[in-house]
Amino acid sequence: ITIIPGSDSSSGYDEGRFIVPENYSTAGGTEFRVTMSGDGVETEYSELRFTVVVNEVGLDSPVRLNLLSGEEIIDFVGMEDSGLLFTTVDGELHVRTVTESSSGAWATLADVKLADSWAGELTAILRDDGLVHAAWTENVLSQQGYFLSHIAMTSITSAGETTEKQTHMTALKLSEGRYWGLDMAKKGDRIVLAGYHRDIATGGSYNDITSIFVLMSDTPLIQSSWSSSNILSNIDIKPSQGDSLAIDIGVENMHILYQELRDDVSGIERVGLMYAHGKEWLPSWSFQYSVGDFASNAQLEVYQQNGRDVLAATWVEGFGGESKIAYVITDNSWSVDEPDYAIAAGVTNLVMSSYGDKISLIYDEINVYGPMTRYGVLDTESNQFALSNLITEGFTMGYATTKEESITLVSSSSGTLSFKTIVSLEKEEIITKEKTFLETLLEPLPGDETTKALIFGVTLLIVSVIFLYLVVSLRRSNREVEEKILSAATVVDEDDVEIMVEIEADDAAIAINMDAEELV
Repeated sequence: ITIIPGSDSSSGYDEGRFIVPENYSTAGGTEFRVTMSGDGVETEYSELRFTVVVNEVGLDSPVRLNLLSGEEIIDFVGMEDSGLLFTTVDGELHVRTVTESSSGAWATLADVKLADSWAGELTAILRDDGLVHAAWTENVLSQQGYFLSHIAMTSITSAGETTEKQTHMTALKLSEGRYWGLDMAKKGDRIVLAGYHRDIATGGSYNDITSIFVLMSDTPLIQSSWSSSNILSNIDIKPSQGDSLAIDIGVENMHILYQELRDDVSGIERVGLMYAHGKEWLPSWSFQYSVGDFASNAQLEVYQQNGRDVLAATWVEGFGGESKIAYVITDNSWSVDEPDYAIAAGVTNLVMSSYGDKISLIYDEINVYGPMTRYGVLDTESNQFALSNLITEGFTMGYATTKEESITLVSSSSGTLSFKTIVSLEKEEIITKEKTFLETLLEPLPGDETTKALIFGVTLLIVSVIFLYLVVSLRRSNREVEEKILSAATVVDEDDVEIMVEIEADDAAIAINMDAEELV
C-alpha cells in the first residue's frame, strides 16, 4: 500500500501481504481492492483499487551502464536479439550497440557518431528487414554563414554499421522555423515519418504557423523515393509546450495523437491531446477528435481484429502528485467516451513497446519507496490493458523489446544507470516437420536456403564433371591396354607357326632316310 489518493501526509505507511488464489493466477490483470478504516480516515479516500499483472516473465539482476561524463540518453530501440541506445554528448548525436554477453548481462559495445551538431529531435523504428531506421534533426552551416536545420536519416545494423545518410525537408534558419516532435511508424516495407513544422517566416509574413507533415517511402534506403505532404495545419502548439507525436499505421487509416492548446468548455487554457486519422498519402485530413487534457507523452499501438483497426493508446495526464496514466482501447472512430486511469504520482516517463504481436509498457512514479518503475501488458485478444506491478527501483529512462526479452533502462535517485532485463519464461515452441532428402543434404551447409541451394548445385556440377572426366580417362586407358595386348598376341602367333613348319619338315626327312637304309 504505497499511496492513498487524497492523503496529505507521507509520514507513515503500512505493508499488506496476501496470496493470490490459483484460479486468479492467469495471464493478464486481476483487480483488487484495499479499504482502510479508523480514526481520521475519510470515507471518500478509504478505498484503493489496483491491478496485479500475471505474465510469464522473470526479472534478472540489474547491470550497471557507464556513460561518458555529460552523456545523456535519448532513446532505446530493441532489435531481434540486441538493441541500439541513442545518446548525446557535447552537442553530438551517438548510437551505441547493446548486446547480451555470454554471461547473460547486457552491455554496450560499438559507439558510432551520427551527427556533429544535433538539433534536439530523434525517432527510430525497427524495420522488417532487421535494420533500425533513424531520423533526427541536425544543424548545418550554410555557405552564407547561417545555421540551418533539416531532417537527416540513416539505417543502422545491430553491429552499428550505417547506410549513407539522407537529408529531407527544406533547410530552415533557426530564427525562421523548426522541425520537432518526430515519430515513425511502419506497415510492411512502408516507413512513415511525421512531425510538427513550425514555420515562423511563412513566406515573409511571419505569421508563425505550425502544421503536421508526413514523409513516406516504400523503399526507405533510396532518398528520392520519399514524398512529403501536410496533413493538418494551424496547430496551436509551440515546442516548449508539447512533445512528440504518436503515430501508427493500420489497414484502414494512419492514426495520429498530437497536442494542441485549447480553452474550450472550461475556459482554462491547457495542453489537450487530439486524435486524427486519414490516408498517409493524402493531405488535409478532416477527422479530428479531442481525447484528453493536460496531456503529455502519448503512446499509440494499432493492431487488427476481423480486418478492422483497433487502437491502444496511453498518455500522462496532470502534473506532480496529481498525475496519472490514461489508457484506452477503441476503434477507428474513437467511439469510447472516457479513458481509464491508473494512479502514477510524479510520473516522468511512459514507454509502450511492441515486438511482433506482444505489446507491453513501463512507466515510473514516486511513492513512499522513492522512484519506482512499473510494468504492464496489453492483451490484444481480450482488448484489455493490465497495469501494473512494481518491477524495480528508479526512474524509467528507456524500454526496448526484443524477440525473447524486454530491457528496461532505469536511473536511481542518485543518477546511477542500469539495465534490468524482463526475461520471458514461456516455453519455446519447437515446431518440427519431416525433412525431405534434399533438405537433409542442405542442412549442414552455411547461409540461407538460396545460398545452400547454390552451393549444392555448384558442388554437384563439379563432382559430375570430375566423375565424367574419370570415366572418360578410364575408358581411354582400358582401350590402350587392350590394343597393346592384341598387338602382342598377334606377334606371338606368327612366330609359333614358323617354328612348327620347320620342325615338321626336319622330322619328315629323317624318317625317309631311315626307311631307305632298312630296305638296303
